[in-house]
Amino acid sequence: MESIRHHSVSVLILTDEPERALVGLYDDSYPVEFFRGHFNLLGGNSREDSSPLTTLTRELTEELTHISARSDETVGAIIGSVTADQSKNDAPLRGRIYTSPALRHVFLKALFATLTPHRDYQVQIEKEYVKTPHNLRYLTSVYLARIDCSLFNELDHALSNHEELTDEGYTRIVSTHDLRRGTIRGAWGYATIIGEILGIPSIPEYPFIKVVPLEGKIRNTFQDYKKDFMYQRDPEC
Repeated sequence: MESIRHHSVSVLILTDEPERALVGLYDDSYPVEFFRGHFNLLGGNSREDSSPLTTLTRELTEELTHISARSDETVGAIIGSVTADQSKNDAPLRGRIYTSPALRHVFLKALFATLTPHRDYQVQIEKEYVKTPHNLRYLTSVYLARIDCSLFNELDHALSNHEELTDEGYTRIVSTHDLRRGTIRGAWGYATIIGEILGIPSIPEYPFIKVVPLEGKIRNTFQDYKKDFMYQRDPEC
């Protein structure tokens, strides 16, 4: 049985125009310093959840309603780093302006209406870059959501006016041209994952990150994964 650290779940948000995607962007408050200023996908890590879908539903609801029962568990504790959280800086969170609750509600409803499972990936990152005792190996489940152009453009307008959707980093709309050029780089193997989903193998990926797509569909429960993987951090606890 293969040992992995944890299980994350996220969603790639697209529109009818295939050249644009909505992604997260880590700010200077993110504990893993190397990935500050890098893009990610909205979502998070499992916590007392029964399935990847349960994790994603909870994370999106927490992030977009700003009402949560968030755990005190830190990023460092999740990935097994004793030093990552020492560099956390909350200054970028001060004085933020957020999009209206009504827009966030419409956005969340649109996500849940179109959410579809895509694939599981196993990710490995060399320990020097995430400050873990050993190379970090974990599973990530990725979903897709497609929202209509009018809502996408409304979000784009709000973000362009320096309004934010979440209180965890930033949210940005990026083009496939930006991704190909490496104008912004991906954290946690998301460059490889987005490239695989969109059929763009030329998106730059760091050599210290290895991403392996798993066969089959995203599984129904975390118990199904436990038949093949041993979690160091139990997603159901």
